[in-house]
Amino acid sequence: MNVLGNLYLLYVGIATAAIGILGFVIYINKRHSITHLNFLLLSLVSIIWGAVNYLSFVVEDLFGVLWLIRLTMFFGVWYAFSVFNLFYVFPKEKVSFSRNYKWIFFPLVSMTAFLALTPLVVEKISEVSGVNASIAMQNGPAIVLYGVLVLSLILSAFYIIIRKTYLAKHEERTQFLLILLGSVVTFTLIIISNFILPAFFNLTNYIPLGPVFLLPFVIFTFYAVLRHNLLDVKVISTEVVTFFLVIAAFLQILLSESVGEAVFQVSIFVLLLIFSALLIRSVIREVR
Repeated sequence: MNVLGNLYLLYVGIATAAIGILGFVIYINKRHSITHLNFLLLSLVSIIWGAVNYLSFVVEDLFGVLWLIRLTMFFGVWYAFSVFNLFYVFPKEKVSFSRNYKWIFFPLVSMTAFLALTPLVVEKISEVSGVNASIAMQNGPAIVLYGVLVLSLILSAFYIIIRKTYLAKHEERTQFLLILLGSVVTFTLIIISNFILPAFFNLTNYIPLGPVFLLPFVIFTFYAVLRHNLLDVKVISTEVVTFFLVIAAFLQILLSESVGEAVFQVSIFVLLLIFSALLIRSVIREVR
């Protein structure tokens, strides 16, 4: 893999580790909270979307690229839906969803997501100009429905968080503003690079940077948590240490010189992730 490919892979690894650790820490801090659960779900969808998005950029086979792009768009719907859900329930611990939500809204989201796996959204890939290059993509007739739904979810989510920010007071408003700022940066970059440019200008060169665009939301959210002491200092310190340990382990994978060494380093990376999760959980219990 070339230097540029290694850099993109490093970006994906950093984004994955940061989002995964933050999502896990927030969830286990209050498992019965609908807000914490939705943050974890958003984290998991973000990780999957980022990985598939990256693979769609490095694979050269036309059939493989076609399905990876379809999967990217499939998880893109659930990503937008997860953001909407998180902003909708935040900061409540319990929420009762309406009948319209259960029988109309959620089925519509599900239908659109599965349409993304069919030629109705992405019909075919006519050309792949090599690894780390451009892709010629032909859209299907349902691309408009897909775009309208995704944009509606994002805009609705922003309306909700802006309204909650306006109604919040003092330090809580500052917390909302930090999260809102990170969200604006992240979703503006994602929508432009992963939907508008590929769908309407057939420009896919910026698709592999998608996972990097997730970082502003993670960083600003983490800063909001750190600044307003919503989690104990011990938990935050442990999270920071484990994050850098995971990144160090991931770098060892990139530096592997053989398949056997790469498999060994991947095993160490997975074990370190599990150990980090257990360590953070232990610290949270101690704090409690």
